[in-house]
Amino acid sequence: MSNNLDHIAETILSKVNVNTSNRLVVGIGGGPGSGKSTFAVKLKELINSKAKVDLVQIFPMDGFHRKNIELERHGLLSVKGTPETFDLEGYRSMLNRIKLGENLKAPIYSREDHDVINNALPIEPHHKIIITEGNYLFADMEGWCEIKDIIDLKIYIEAEKGACEKRLLERHMRGGKTEAEALEKIKMVDMENYDLIDQTKKYADKIIK
Repeated sequence: MSNNLDHIAETILSKVNVNTSNRLVVGIGGGPGSGKSTFAVKLKELINSKAKVDLVQIFPMDGFHRKNIELERHGLLSVKGTPETFDLEGYRSMLNRIKLGENLKAPIYSREDHDVINNALPIEPHHKIIITEGNYLFADMEGWCEIKDIIDLKIYIEAEKGACEKRLLERHMRGGKTEAEALEKIKMVDMENYDLIDQTKKYADKIIK
């Protein structure tokens, strides 16, 4: 992993042009519990360390979960995390705006509140590299298929299903679910997503195992 990380960081830095307003967008895809967020943070820290300047901002797809009140209204709260529970149009539009150089404040997803917080993530002029990470970045479903065309470098994190299940169980229980509730969520939502997302790795420029 460390060799891959260093090589990817160098590749990304070689593609950046700090003299334009446009930004380089790196996408990190993979199934639930595969380690996308952890990889994104490590990559950000390594690139910034090599560049000796704050070039990178992480723009997670999770900030575009539909709010709980909306999911509840549409009867989708129990399947939160499936494609239809995301604001795809909002995510796609903001990713495009960011890539073209717009500076703004993006939403984030709070794992403490289990809901979206608006205007919590600053995208500033010095952020020339945007790392976006999420489950469906490379999906070829209607609407979603446009996302991968915005991304300049597509990285897929491949992890064994059993390892993902273990991480997800710990995550859901840390979030307040009982073991039984967590296992039900993993079975009915997360692992269904895992199988769907696994088919998207063929679109990646780089697969990390």
